[in-house]
Amino acid sequence: MEKWISVTGACQALDMSERTVRRHIKEGKLESKLDEKGRRLVLVEEEEDQANDRRTPEVDELRAEVARLKAEVDGKQDLIDEFRKQLDTMRQALQQAQVNLDHNQQLLAYAQLPWWRKMGRKALMPPPDQADDT
Repeated sequence: MEKWISVTGACQALDMSERTVRRHIKEGKLESKLDEKGRRLVLVEEEEDQANDRRTPEVDELRAEVARLKAEVDGKQDLIDEFRKQLDTMRQALQQAQVNLDHNQQLLAYAQLPWWRKMGRKALMPPPDQADDT
C-alpha cells in the first residue's frame, strides 16, 4: 500500500537525506505532489516503511555510534585547536628569541673589537636603546 508523506517523513522512511529525496523527485525516481498548502508530498510504499521499522534497532545502534564518533571527533578538534594556539605562541617566542640572539651577537662582536678599532667606528655599535633591552 502506498501513502503520501512529507519530504521529511520520506527521508526517515527511506533512510535518505533530504537532498537525496529531492534529487530522486527531480529525476522521477520518486513520485511527488503539492498539497493544498503548497507543501511537497512524496509517495512512499508502506512495505519500505515497514522494512525500515524492522531495522530500527540496528539503525539506532549505528546512529548512536555515529553520534559518539562525532563527539569524539569534536573533542579531538578542540585539542587540535588548543595545540595550534600553543604552537603559534611558541613560534612567536622563538622569533623573539632569534631577534634577541641576533642583537646579542652584534653586541658581542662589537665588544670583542680592540679599542682602537672602536675609535671612529660608532656606526658598528648597535643603537643604545637596543643595548638597554638585554
